[in-house]
Amino acid sequence: MSSLYGLLATQSAVHQIPAYVLIGCIISLLAAFTVGFVKGFRTVAWGGFYWLAASGAFVVAYKLLAKVNPIAAMCKGKLEGAASFAWAVVLMVICISVALIFYALYSAKFRPRRVKAPKSALEVDDYGFVYEDDREDDSPYQEEPTYVIVGGGKPNIFGRIAGGFMCAVNVAAVLMSVIAVVLIFIGNTALANGKLGAIFEVSYVKTALSYASAYVFDFFTIGIIIWVAYIGYNKGFIGSLRTVIIGLGILFIGDICFMLPFTKAADTYVISQLIERCAGLYTKLKPQYTTLLAKATAGAILTGLGFGLLGVTAFLLKSAAKKIEKHMTAYVVDEILAVILYLIFGVALVASMWAFLYLLDYTGIFRISEAITRKASLSGEFFEVAEYYLKDFADNTLLKFKLR
Repeated sequence: MSSLYGLLATQSAVHQIPAYVLIGCIISLLAAFTVGFVKGFRTVAWGGFYWLAASGAFVVAYKLLAKVNPIAAMCKGKLEGAASFAWAVVLMVICISVALIFYALYSAKFRPRRVKAPKSALEVDDYGFVYEDDREDDSPYQEEPTYVIVGGGKPNIFGRIAGGFMCAVNVAAVLMSVIAVVLIFIGNTALANGKLGAIFEVSYVKTALSYASAYVFDFFTIGIIIWVAYIGYNKGFIGSLRTVIIGLGILFIGDICFMLPFTKAADTYVISQLIERCAGLYTKLKPQYTTLLAKATAGAILTGLGFGLLGVTAFLLKSAAKKIEKHMTAYVVDEILAVILYLIFGVALVASMWAFLYLLDYTGIFRISEAITRKASLSGEFFEVAEYYLKDFADNTLLKFKLR
């Protein structure tokens, strides 16, 4: 392994690495275009394109509107250290929301979808004879509605070219992310002082590092939030609520319900009566065992009832989600509520991530502040607000444990 590293790390080999990577990227993009050309625009993934679009829109919007900060004017210093951050988050959410709106509209227009087949007055029996269906709509023998896929079929030439372009953009987003992370890792570690540091003597690699340091953290931050919001778009509000209820129910119902007879809740009328009735099952045992087993049996019964109630709730929510899918207005409202909820969660998740990165930077484990440039508007705002609100905590807590 060391001999391989030594071979790759020679001056001439290092200078050739960018050329090989560039050739590999071109081959990958051509392969992606071919796949998209075959599949067509309707069926290829669109995520990479909308991620780059939202991220690029934010970069442009922040450069144009960073100084026009209505939040700072409204708060008049009350949000010291956070007004600029809040404005950056507002611009980011607007760009992501616009991207998601276009994604939803284009999905509704171009994606293959399952719809109810139009009812025809003429029916064909098993023998191929055509007859007129004179059954009434409320007939108990009315067949279940049939569904068909619309928007499918073979793509035309425009759809193939658009599919190839979209697939190539998706692959380009992945390649740029990987290359940017590798360049930042090399440029901000001891590898930059070794033989691999010669890679930055290539002019376009040095330019790529400057762009990566300026924008990759912003793009990753926006990408995480878009990914979280897209989960909400797919699951819907009712579906997400069902998932949360089932998850929390499985985690807590067993413990809480089973432990109720062993707490002060045992003094309540319902639980005390349940324990008393369960004690009748163990009359032949010693009193101390009878009480323990009665409470354990009552806890098991309450746990079973809790899981039964959880199952009924999950079934009702699933039925509600299916009914909502059949009504366009309710379905759209459900998805909008879910996207809003997941956007808030995504911003909170990213803020927590940057708070953790700041603490790593503070302790010297990972100096992310050295990798962020002044052009990194969004990630810079997240880092600065984390530093503003967490520095006192870090000084008072981390230093006690000698983590710095």
